[in-house]
Amino acid sequence: MAIVFIGKMYMNYIDPEESLKFLKKSCELDPRRNEGLMMMAYYYHNTNNQVMVYQCTSLAMKNSFHNKIRDFLMESTLYPDSGYEVLDLHSFSAYKLGFYEEAQLTCKRMIDNIQLVPEYDRERIITNYQFFTKH
Repeated sequence: MAIVFIGKMYMNYIDPEESLKFLKKSCELDPRRNEGLMMMAYYYHNTNNQVMVYQCTSLAMKNSFHNKIRDFLMESTLYPDSGYEVLDLHSFSAYKLGFYEEAQLTCKRMIDNIQLVPEYDRERIITNYQFFTKH
């Protein structure tokens, strides 16, 4: 979706705050796509706004990569059924906001589908799960 790429350009080269307008619009145009939602979630994560990260990832968790009609330029890692990024960010924000059980369950979903997690992140995911289960 072109509007996501415009938002990405603004995020990286022009004005991150202005990029949010384009990314929000992308979500209005096709709420079943996670590319805009996840770009906003990462922005909010980098600015330490965990409430907004949680809101964005909660919406993204409802979408499915495998049930898409229009799959042009879709990033499979941004969907909970085909990747791990939304699950990873959601579990972190849930934990930071005090939703410990939700963080644990979300992290467990990643472990149950560990083949979707790149090798370099697997140990961190397992360590997070072990940490989340202590609360």
